[in-house]
Amino acid sequence: MIKFREVAILLLLLPALANAGGVLRQSTAVDIIMGPFVDSTDGDTEETALTISQADVKLSKNGQTLAQKNDVTAAAHDANGMYNVELDATDTDTIGTLTVFVHETGALAVKQEYTIVDEAAYDAIYGSPATILTEIPAGILRDDTIGTVNSQTSFVLDTNIVSASNWVDNTAIVHDISTGEAVTRRITSVDQTTETVVIDSAPPFTVVVGDEFIVRGEQHPRAAVNNYSPSTSTAVTTLSDDMLDYFQLLMRSDAAINTDNTVALGVINTNEGSGAGDYDNQTDSIEAADASLATAQTDLDTITGTNGVLVSDDAITAAKIAADAIGASEIATDAIGSAEIASNAIGNQELQNDAIAAQHIAVNAIGSSELAPTAIDEIWDEALEDVGDSSTGRQIMRLLLAEAMGVCTYTQNTRTWVCKDPSDTETRFTLVYGTELDGDRQSSTLTPDGP
Repeated sequence: MIKFREVAILLLLLPALANAGGVLRQSTAVDIIMGPFVDSTDGDTEETALTISQADVKLSKNGQTLAQKNDVTAAAHDANGMYNVELDATDTDTIGTLTVFVHETGALAVKQEYTIVDEAAYDAIYGSPATILTEIPAGILRDDTIGTVNSQTSFVLDTNIVSASNWVDNTAIVHDISTGEAVTRRITSVDQTTETVVIDSAPPFTVVVGDEFIVRGEQHPRAAVNNYSPSTSTAVTTLSDDMLDYFQLLMRSDAAINTDNTVALGVINTNEGSGAGDYDNQTDSIEAADASLATAQTDLDTITGTNGVLVSDDAITAAKIAADAIGASEIATDAIGSAEIASNAIGNQELQNDAIAAQHIAVNAIGSSELAPTAIDEIWDEALEDVGDSSTGRQIMRLLLAEAMGVCTYTQNTRTWVCKDPSDTETRFTLVYGTELDGDRQSSTLTPDGP
């Protein structure tokens, strides 16, 4: 696994490292050339027949006490007082500085400095340098391997975590190496001392040692919801503020609601090309409709009552009644009850246009008790004005809840975001992105219908 930040730093240090002994690959056997070994008396004559045994080659790892090398092979003269010294994987097992020191009798002491880097960084630089430039995705803070699985939400990464406190609330991609499946999660805490990263929920697959853990630079979508606190500002600045304003305008008829929510009312009545709307909560809200329905019910009770005379089917038709022949003053209280009107006696064809206008329905004629059980559903399922795709209020609400509180999963190999409802049951929308992890969105599929 290439650690991009470490590789970038190492690239910057290469000129300086080249002037020292060089760069060695961690836990890898290697032959180094040491010297020149010259005579201790004149400081010039090349010593070509020294016996340099295992015990004569001393190593210091990151400035610790010198100790003989682990590899048992004696050094062999190469040319011009330069000797080939063999080191094994134990000699090079510690990342950092490695000092190699030899002071053989008859020759001046020789010391050489090396830098040991992890295998991935070394291979990235010396194996295929071009790969470094093409494999670093934009927005990636860390691409690492999980070294220890504390739980399905807590992991110890393979490499040191430095300056990682700002990872909290960022997006993490947990990648199942065996199947290729990947999901996104929110990082909830980071412990730099123990190199532990905690995510907000377990992936749908079992995380094991060796799986990939990627930290992206952007904040996870759920972070905004998790960190949300109500605003004291009177401006409409948050989703919850907007929804409260819209619900108040929809449900209540108070004039104060109209005054307090002028911004939301303006949005509702915005001209989207077919003319501005004229919604007014004092006349169009559920509460206003309830009052109007209650009044209408009172008037209807006046007409029906319990003592009316049953009217036979089709006894009275529109053709038999002159205009204004029967007014309110001609009908006694409760003269005509529901029992006196045959089923479908008055249909659409018997009523002239505008025969029953708003002014003919008393205030509160139709109350909540007069509304059919499906009345509210019909309101929610009404296509909203000025919404280009004719989405209903119910569909829009499901999409908003999926984005704000639902379960969103990112699949890396298909670069697909899928967001479900808060119960993780119904898929609400699917987004497909381009070839890069932060590429442009290629398609959007909205599926707001369903339970």
